[in-house]
Amino acid sequence: MLNRNPSNYYASLRHANGCVSVQSGRFIWLDPVPAVMITSQRAPQKYCVIPPSLLAVSMPSQATFEYAASKPSMMKARHSGMLFGLALQWLLMALCSVLPIQARWCGPSSRDSEASVAHAKMPLRAWGDVKAFPPSLVALGSVACPCSDPTLCAPIDAPTRKELVAFQVNRTNWHGYRWDLLTTVVLFDGLDPDMLCHAHAHGVRVVWGATFTDWLGNATARDLWVASWVAQVRDSFTDGINFDFEWFVCPDTAEQAGLTLLVTSLSTELKAVLPSSQLSFDVVWRPDAFEDYYDYAAIISVCDFVVIMDYDTRLQVEPPSPCIAGPNAPYHTLVIGLQEYLAIPGVDPTKLVLGVPWYGVNYGCVGPTAVAPNAARCPIKAKDFRGCPCTDQVGVQWPYWKIQRLLPIASRPLVQNVSGGWATFNFVDQTTNQVHQIWFDTPLVLRHKYLAAKQRRLRGLSMWTVDSLDPVDAPRETAEMWDALTVFF
Repeated sequence: MLNRNPSNYYASLRHANGCVSVQSGRFIWLDPVPAVMITSQRAPQKYCVIPPSLLAVSMPSQATFEYAASKPSMMKARHSGMLFGLALQWLLMALCSVLPIQARWCGPSSRDSEASVAHAKMPLRAWGDVKAFPPSLVALGSVACPCSDPTLCAPIDAPTRKELVAFQVNRTNWHGYRWDLLTTVVLFDGLDPDMLCHAHAHGVRVVWGATFTDWLGNATARDLWVASWVAQVRDSFTDGINFDFEWFVCPDTAEQAGLTLLVTSLSTELKAVLPSSQLSFDVVWRPDAFEDYYDYAAIISVCDFVVIMDYDTRLQVEPPSPCIAGPNAPYHTLVIGLQEYLAIPGVDPTKLVLGVPWYGVNYGCVGPTAVAPNAARCPIKAKDFRGCPCTDQVGVQWPYWKIQRLLPIASRPLVQNVSGGWATFNFVDQTTNQVHQIWFDTPLVLRHKYLAAKQRRLRGLSMWTVDSLDPVDAPRETAEMWDALTVFF
């Protein structure tokens, strides 16, 4: 349990296998190294960073504290209960006063869960009951609420509502967002504390984008991952997690079961610590597409909602379809995907959020003969993707603002098919003279998709990414994209 009283230097600590960190009265996450920050009630503006790497763990029956000076001799003191706590408190105070501490991460070693690091001046090991965080965790927290109004650091506690979920990949762009429309911002580029305060002032949740890279059958790794992310949400004044996994799993395997257990555990632990928190999970455009054999019914049941990523639907182009450029997310595949998710037993439409692309794909046209600048057909390079000979990965994703800048030099004028769910045009690269074809979604195309979500009573909408617009140099195009969303709300 985290002790937030700044007069207490020593907080209660818990143990978990793996790497370790220490929770103290006040702390900060230093990016990319987590470190403990000790504060004094008498001098609250004076902080001392204590690296968690100074502490290592094992699990003896009696807490043992071992201090090793740089001299060959070693002083040992054995304490239990309060005596141990007082000794640790005294030592941390002393370290703050006299030593230049460097924050370095301490990784796990082969002996139990023990971890240690050699400090240049003072090798130190402490055995006790401590809480673990994985070294992969990169978090941004705050010693105190970063907002001028402390109430803005409270989690958003909003009733079930229509959602507009923005995936953020550039934390400097938030000033141009439509905060009157947004309900959730997903962080994929760290947290700007000023944006957190602004978002909460508008009743908008701020959640972390998270993924899992260990083996799903590893229960210890799953527990550590859950503990680390729950702590990050709690200690950064944010509102939840968007779980972006996107790896294929085979049916009836330990990986499939492990993923369900991981999401279930994350939901349970997150709601226990922050009852008003939000948990969402990203799913591909249709169940089991790209060999993603998840237990969708179970995952959807424990999440607040899932985001259906209705884009990159041409990752796998199966034979006999030719290798040619085509729509990123045509309307007919959107309908197929929504119908299949809604057909899953127990899935309510209010658990589904439709994700759409605010980007396009730029394909370079290739072939045995030159492609005409105004050609409707654009052959593309063959590339295998999970057993299929063609994929949209041979193209390059371009944000909407960049696509708009090329329209004036189009060698084949813009063609929009609103009912089909796509728009396209050609241009010629002035450096290479190669013909390119871009496929993307315009505001008119997107409105048609938003209406499909509304007609099916979905929970909301999402876009990848919200940073695809340029409100400074392209204010009209930016406004058109935001305004198109209002047809749903």
